[in-house]
Amino acid sequence: MESFEESESDAGDRELAVSTTRGGLLHELRLIDDDTARALAEYGKRHGEWSELIFWGSFVVVICASATLGALFHFNVWFLLFLFLSVGTAVATLLGLRVFGAFKRRDYFGVAKMLDYALWWNTAFYPLTMYTLDLCSFVQFRMLTLQGRHAEFEALTRVVWASMTKSLVHSGIPKNPGIAHYLSCAYVSQRRYDEAIEIVLNALSTTRSKDVLAPFNVVVLAICYVHTGRFDEAQALLERYSHVLAKAPNTVSRRVSYIEAIVLKQRGDLDQAEQKIEDTLAKSSMKPYEAEEFTALCYRVLADIRYRQNRVEEAELHYRNAIDLFKVNSNPNYFDLSDILRDYAQMLSGIGRKEQAQNLESEADRCDAAYLERELSRLDHIREAIAGKKRPSYVLTSLVNVGHFSEKPLAIAIHSDHDED
Repeated sequence: MESFEESESDAGDRELAVSTTRGGLLHELRLIDDDTARALAEYGKRHGEWSELIFWGSFVVVICASATLGALFHFNVWFLLFLFLSVGTAVATLLGLRVFGAFKRRDYFGVAKMLDYALWWNTAFYPLTMYTLDLCSFVQFRMLTLQGRHAEFEALTRVVWASMTKSLVHSGIPKNPGIAHYLSCAYVSQRRYDEAIEIVLNALSTTRSKDVLAPFNVVVLAICYVHTGRFDEAQALLERYSHVLAKAPNTVSRRVSYIEAIVLKQRGDLDQAEQKIEDTLAKSSMKPYEAEEFTALCYRVLADIRYRQNRVEEAELHYRNAIDLFKVNSNPNYFDLSDILRDYAQMLSGIGRKEQAQNLESEADRCDAAYLERELSRLDHIREAIAGKKRPSYVLTSLVNVGHFSEKPLAIAIHSDHDED
């Protein structure tokens, strides 16, 4: 394993990678450089090989122990095996369901404390625990996304990719559809849309439309098109795959409506855009476990529509709702929160409230600083955790679920005129 001591040139490269801004707004992050990606792949490869050894070793031990106990105490060996598997599966399932319950309650600190144990048990008794293992994996990646821990999301995906293939792969497009999807999501969350588009186009061209991930990939690609100003392509994509999206889960349907509202807004069809986004908000409110962050993004779109309709007071209300929803998460996605603050500031500046707009711009700058500080510190932790470690942790998520990443109150106060009223 090569050293992770950072040279001055490396530090400069990293600083350059995270300082690309557009009017103060971070718009593309590359916090994981080639050296770090290679080191993550090395760690993942060792994990894959070590996990395989543990699996077969444990299998032999269990069989031998059952046979020995059966011979000594005249027990039915198959009954012992059945009892062992039943108890283990029950414990793993219970832990998995507790993790999912904590996630639905937005108890992310509780999730972080339980998740490694749940994944350990569910991995040990796979495939009997296939459902809860998939559930725990979903919770892990979803939690990282909601908290804006995008670099950790990418790092964990790269380690899992190398572990599954037992190779030093650290570039290109993953062959596994699930890993490819997660990596594309990690790129989108860091505004690396071109890289995400390449992965998703490959996935859509190599998998059948009936594939379970197809509607999710369509949504990811449409989001990339929207954020790169290719609105007509986004609409054409949704129409082309309408037969796939029609059978998609409700969570996908709501995001399709969200994208369609953005396209309509950009085309100037504000009435239809308003109806579309309000319908999306209504459907989201009927789902108690829909992410508040998604609802906040819908309010952001509605706020812009109201501003274009010269309904400024309503636009302000929706911007405030969006900001408050992000603040529900005590470890918020500072990246997206910064975007909303800047949109709100731009609107206030446009109506002559320059001082309030400047205050919001300052808050957005602090969000960007908080985001970078957190991401870089977490990457430093991951580098230290994998550097020179001959035997990797059995549960890879221990790289991101650590005790000292505790929930802290939101340090950024949102100052605006309504706070003074």
